[in-house]
Amino acid sequence: MIRIKEVKLNNFRCYDSCSTQFSDNINIIYGNNATGKTSIVEAISLLSTCKSFKTNNDKELIKFDTDCFFNSYIVTKDNDKITIKLSCDGKNKKLIVNNKAIKTISSFVGTIKTVAFSPDDARIITDDPKRRRKFLDSNISVLDKEYLNALADYNKVLKERNELLKQTDNIDNNLLSIYNDSLISNGKIIINKRNDFINKINKYYNNKINTLSLGKDCGKLVYKPNVSVDDIELTFLNTVNYDLITKTTNCGPHRDNFEVVLNDNEASAYGSKGQIKTLALALILSLVDIFKDIDDNIVIVLDDVFGELDFERQNQILQLLDDKYQLFITTTTIENINKEIIEKSKIIETNRKEK
Repeated sequence: MIRIKEVKLNNFRCYDSCSTQFSDNINIIYGNNATGKTSIVEAISLLSTCKSFKTNNDKELIKFDTDCFFNSYIVTKDNDKITIKLSCDGKNKKLIVNNKAIKTISSFVGTIKTVAFSPDDARIITDDPKRRRKFLDSNISVLDKEYLNALADYNKVLKERNELLKQTDNIDNNLLSIYNDSLISNGKIIINKRNDFINKINKYYNNKINTLSLGKDCGKLVYKPNVSVDDIELTFLNTVNYDLITKTTNCGPHRDNFEVVLNDNEASAYGSKGQIKTLALALILSLVDIFKDIDDNIVIVLDDVFGELDFERQNQILQLLDDKYQLFITTTTIENINKEIIEKSKIIETNRKEK
């Protein structure tokens, strides 16, 4: 079983330096806004994919007026101590595990599975398809190396194909054909695995929604691939002239989407603010069940999850989580949290921007 024992942050977000120790069970990190509580759990979530759940721009993780962040972690797995060091200069990341440099970050991805919720996750429901594709890509990649590799190859070739399409003269049709074959083969893998993943979420999703809404709501995900596996080859062939005119690749899984359905309606159009938050939280909690079906090495991060929730709904959240996993919760105050939760938690206060 994975446990994060200690995290040391250096030049990360608002911190010059910070060292925090954790309990093996529930950790509640509280403090006023802009005191660094989210930065601590963001650093924890980096252990899963070496990517932030808050930003795609690594430069934003580096403290202002510094050149690089350097974080270190003490982790135990089945009581064996693991030392992890992660640094980034805004362009490149370096990862060292037990004093041994990891040559490729992708080989480490999924070693520790972090399931993270933040209020921003409501945008998975309401924003454009790009955010929903990111949700699929980041989570399936942790679970499935074949998907991670297929996605990396697909994105690389997609970029090269689009650059070729932008040429005004002398398009190399042989090279275009090679790019098409690669996009088709990797695209089939991506589409199939996205479909399987959404089916797995739907095994748990409606029950989570129903529990969190106290029986008031139901819901599901509906996968909407841009092109089906059966039609992808013919579609690429039929759209090549249009691609040449528009100078971009118009079909493929890079244009996929999925719809969140609430009570038989499109959630983004008909869901209230509270319902949208419930749907997003239920989505993240469903991930926990998917992950634990594969591996028990799960760490759960809930950033500002208790905001505006009464005691009953706070308890509903924890009842949906297996207490054998390590849990990190951030909040602006502990006054409104159920005392039973407080009693079995380690309380960590952040009261200034730098430590």
